[in-house]
Amino acid sequence: AYNTGLVPAANAPKSYDDLLNPKWKGKMVWSNDGSSGAPFLITFLRLHWGEAKALAYLEKLAKQKIITRTGSGRTVLGMTSTGEHQVMLVPFLTHIGQAVKKHAPVGVVMQDPVPGIATPFMVSKMAPHPHAAMLLVDYLLGKQAQTALKKAGYFPAHPEVTPAAAMKPFSPKAKGYSHFLVDSAVASKMLPKTTKIFSKLFE
Repeated sequence: AYNTGLVPAANAPKSYDDLLNPKWKGKMVWSNDGSSGAPFLITFLRLHWGEAKALAYLEKLAKQKIITRTGSGRTVLGMTSTGEHQVMLVPFLTHIGQAVKKHAPVGVVMQDPVPGIATPFMVSKMAPHPHAAMLLVDYLLGKQAQTALKKAGYFPAHPEVTPAAAMKPFSPKAKGYSHFLVDSAVASKMLPKTTKIFSKLFE
């Protein structure tokens, strides 16, 4: 993501390699939130590129002196939209769409594939009313609940519920991009090494 008042669209970084341009040194920010910020990007690159290529890239990226902020992705995007930072790494696309709808000076560049995380439902094996819990899951994944999510500015999961018109430009599918799901269980197993990489290179 980038602040459109500070970074013209033509000058915004268009690729991972563009982020290594010295002109962005000290001007980029990310969150330390595990579900969206630095840990998420590190884990994604390790999965997508493999350990050797990811580490080589991250060593170069570390030289850019990325600013790390404690807080959610939405909070850090807010800092970017107010001009505190020029470029934000790893924003949630839903947050971008919601910000643009409110006329915030924010733009975004996606990479193919677009990394994402799942928001799973879990039913406890000790649930006192497991069938009621299953019915709730069915409802949450159904058209009615997914339409409510659509109206709230999120991407619906139901195949027959399309994103709201204001959100479509920020959907990877709209650009023909694929989606790379970072499995939460796999990410958890990778977290200790991801944390070591982050501490060594970016703290």
